[in-house]
Formats: sequence, structure tokens, C-alpha cells
Amino acid sequence: MCMFSFYTELLSAGLLKPLDCHIEGLQHKEGNKNYVTPLGTSSVVKHFLSESVNTSKTKELIVDYRRSRRTVHTPITIQGKVVEYMDNINLLGICISLDLTWNTSFLMRKLKKAELPTQLLKNLRRAVIESIAVAKEQLFPKSSDLYLEYHVTGLHRCGASWKVERNGGNEKFDAVVLTIPVPQILQLQGDLGNLLSVQQREQLEGVRYSSRFAIALFFSPDVVFSFSWGARYITDSHCIRYIAVDNKKRSSDAPGLGPSLVVHTSVPFGLEHLENDKDAIQPIILQELHRLLPDLPQPVSIKFQKWRYSQVLTSVPNCPGHMTILEQPLLICGGDAFTHSNFDGCVESALSVCRALQLSLD
Repeated sequence: MCMFSFYTELLSAGLLKPLDCHIEGLQHKEGNKNYVTPLGTSSVVKHFLSESVNTSKTKELIVDYRRSRRTVHTPITIQGKVVEYMDNINLLGICISLDLTWNTSFLMRKLKKAELPTQLLKNLRRAVIESIAVAKEQLFPKSSDLYLEYHVTGLHRCGASWKVERNGGNEKFDAVVLTIPVPQILQLQGDLGNLLSVQQREQLEGVRYSSRFAIALFFSPDVVFSFSWGARYITDSHCIRYIAVDNKKRSSDAPGLGPSLVVHTSVPFGLEHLENDKDAIQPIILQELHRLLPDLPQPVSIKFQKWRYSQVLTSVPNCPGHMTILEQPLLICGGDAFTHSNFDGCVESALSVCRALQLSLD
């Protein structure tokens, strides 16, 4: 799948739009295109999670080789929706039924007309049927679940599987893909550290991130800002680097909701004050913001965020897309640290990880 297809899909779904507001101080690079997510970046994640297995496009065919077929099979569910059960399925023009019979389709008639050996035709039939029969077991061993806010603390190899320790318990998995920031990967307890080669450890320890603080200010619906830009890059401040009218930048004004302002600090300021408390840093940023925008009204609420791992400054050499730590049981590291720190980099790493997973399953 090419990079262009991802943009096309997100644009068609309305989850991505070309940036059309004025950005003061933006440095244009030849060939680059700028986009925004009207519903926020999380909408892109939710979209691909929901589309990863689309129940409307997924069908179930059960091929039972046993003579006694009295077992009632539990329906497959994906995100709470039951996958439609089918008595037959069409694959490459071949209609295959659950009783292992298949039609003499156009494809098969052509093959027979070509006088292919009988054994070759039998092998084709066996390969096609077996591939469908095992698909359910390989792809849908049970319904997939998504868990958020799980703090993973350790990885332990247990024979042919991984025991993943998290806050409040542990679970076992056949394969693990880590996309957390590299320093957090290196901090995981258990067997991971012993599995890294000298070269892998050196490459991971060489990854560097920028750090910064972010503040979101929310205003009442009657507030109208005196400036016309949607975002502005700051060059004359000791701590603030970027300010955006978030709803204007995203073209996502909603009835009854006031405007919001997002402020990012500079990387040097973030590194200098990274370990300081919120109560010490927030007043400094707000004071500087009011110096830059003296007519700014009082917000109704403020959200403060310490962004320890903001963007990748130095990625893994040669941008491999992923790093396989162990092949059996599979343990892969991925993310923008293995490519480069933007949307394209994240997609490139995701595709690289998927190829590695597919090779492992094959």
C-alpha cells in the first residue's frame, strides 16, 4: 500500500483537510503539503482501528473436517458486532461451500481445458480450501479488544509466548509490538534487555527526542480574538515557540463552544525546565503569552501538558522502519523513532511492522 492511499482515504472520510488558514512565520518547503485533522489526531487512530477489520466487509465460513459436526460454533464478534455467517464463499471465481464442494467455475474450466495434470488440480483445490479453513483460526482466534491507559512495566519470555506485566496484572501474548518512546522501551523490566544485541542497544540508546510544554486555553463562546492568523510561529520569545487558534486552524467551529488556544514552548526551554513542577512552569508561560498577546481575555479553563517525548531529533540509523528483537516468540519495536517524526514516518513504520508480522505468520 502506497503512502498516497492513506491520504486519499482520510481525505475522503473527512478526517483530513488541507490547511487553509493563515500561518504566520510558517516556512514553506518545496513539494510539501500541509494538512489538519478537523476532529483531532485521535480521530485518525480511531478510524484505522475501526477499519482494520471491517465487519461489513468480513464474512465467516466454517469448514469442519470432522464426520460428526454437532458442535455449535461461537460466532465471531469484532468490536461487539457479529460477523455475518456464510454457507459459501467466492475466491478467485471459485465458489466453495462449507461441505467442501466447489463449482467448476470459469477458472477451473480453463485449467481443465489446458489439460493440467489431475494431481495439480487436486493440489490447487487442497491449497484453496485449506487456506480458507485456517483463516478463521489464524486471524480471529477470539474477538480483538482495545485497552487504553495500561501502563506496561515488563516483558518476560515464557516459552512460545510473552508475559506482559502491566499495572494491575499480567497477560500472555504470542507476539508483541512496542511503539512507545525508545527510552521507555529500554526501561522495561524482564528479558528484553538481555535479548538486545550490542548493536541494537547502541542504536536505541542513540535515539534523541525534543521535549516541550504545551498549554491549552479554553474561552467562552462570546470571545472574539483581535488577531487574524490561525497559527503563529514565535521567534522573539525566551520560552514560547508556537501559538495556534486550534478551532480556526482545524476549521472546526462548533455552535455553543468558544475558541481555544494552544501554546507550545521552545525545545531549549523544555529541556531546561523538564523536571520542574507544573506550578512553577505554567505561570512563566502564561506571563509570556500575555506579553505576546496583551489583549487576550481570561480563559474559562486551562490544560497543562508536559511533553517529555515530543518529536524525534535523532532516529535509529538508516531509518529501518522497525527493529526485530526476537523472532520466536515475536518481539518488534516500531514507531517514528525508526523512521522520522511526522505522519509519513509513522505510516512508513506501521507498514514495515506489518510486513514483519506477515513474514512471521507465513
